[in-house]
Amino acid sequence: MRHLFSKNYVRIYLWIGMIFTMIIIPFSMFLANQFSKYAYSQMDLFNRDTMLQTASRTEFLLNKLKAYGLHMYQDRTVQEWLQSASRSPLDDMDALHALTNYMSTEPFIKRAYLVNVHKEQVIDSLKGLVSFENSGMRRY
Repeated sequence: MRHLFSKNYVRIYLWIGMIFTMIIIPFSMFLANQFSKYAYSQMDLFNRDTMLQTASRTEFLLNKLKAYGLHMYQDRTVQEWLQSASRSPLDDMDALHALTNYMSTEPFIKRAYLVNVHKEQVIDSLKGLVSFENSGMRRY
């Protein structure tokens, strides 16, 4: 074995291999570090864009819901039903009809309620007219 390392070409080959290894290892680590930084920055940009899109969509949806609620409340039939204290089947039917008309214009709203605290009644867009006890609401 000692005789093998005494030859010049073997020593030169080993020295070149060690020098090559000493150059490649730091360079590889540098490239891995640069790639990690790049991947991290790309993930940060992607997450930021996704968060901004989600915030924008949420804000749009909330503004649309607010406008929908205000528009529905401005309807005279709905206002009268919400503020009346007397029970009238015709007023109940008109308010339910107005609610169904508003529900048909907004496809992303699956269910809506009109709550009359004076009469303790609720108009549910799926069930119709129900009392507080049957709707699951409690009087406070």
